Amino acid sequence: MKNLRKVKIRGTSNHLYIDQTDLRGKSLVTREGVSQKKLTSFWLNAVSQWKPELVLDIGVNYGEVILAPLYDKHTKIIGVEANPKFKPYLDLAMLEHPNGKQMKMIYALASDREEKEQDFYIHKTWSGNSTAGDSGINREKNFKVTKTESITIDALTSNKITAKERILFKIDVEGFEAHVMRGMKNLLKTSEECIGFIEFGPKMLSNCGTDPNPFLADLDRQFDVYAFISEGKLHKFKSLQMSSFNQYFKDPNFRTDLLLVRSKKFLKHSGLEISREE
Repeated sequence: MKNLRKVKIRGTSNHLYIDQTDLRGKSLVTREGVSQKKLTSFWLNAVSQWKPELVLDIGVNYGEVILAPLYDKHTKIIGVEANPKFKPYLDLAMLEHPNGKQMKMIYALASDREEKEQDFYIHKTWSGNSTAGDSGINREKNFKVTKTESITIDALTSNKITAKERILFKIDVEGFEAHVMRGMKNLLKTSEECIGFIEFGPKMLSNCGTDPNPFLADLDRQFDVYAFISEGKLHKFKSLQMSSFNQYFKDPNFRTDLLLVRSKKFLKHSGLEISREE
């Protein structure tokens, strides 16, 4: 493939393949395959120490998260990516990965409903900004609209997991997180032990039709929720509401990451530092 480049993921023995015409691909070359150090560090540690039995990466992009670790030989590994341009790059990387044969990559939009065709907006220069949110997208020259199939995580995982199996998931879908989580409600209801890492940006959520406060309330009912402030550092809000986030970040357009925890043992052995509001 023209403009193909192989990139070793820093701190691992695994590799990515990227498109050098994509600015996000170029940034992965500069950053040695690590776009978000706190996420990659967390993911490597969670896989190594917690040993999940089902791994879900929703919003795979070039695969810098799902491809970073070495997994147990019995781990079920599923990636979901709405942008089909990544398929040849991920196919090459999975061929070389020691757990590549365990990886199942689905090229569709993870959502709360299954449809044959769903609009998806692909950013022309920075692939990581591609989104299913249509608020204002048609008026922007940097996006092109395409059609993709939408699926639910529940449909992908039905009858594949038991209550006792540990689930590790990541959702980074530019504001479509609530839709994805509604589409995996049965999986989450079944699981007694699950850890999730999701991007949280109120403006992006609103662009995808989600009110951030009810979304936070829903997360609060299901998990212990922490804001991932920096590598190895979490913050626990006394009240999981937008007012708390706004007061903490002091930026109406803030974006952060949330760690969702439903596990009796994970945090105790994670090595993560937690600050708490009084």
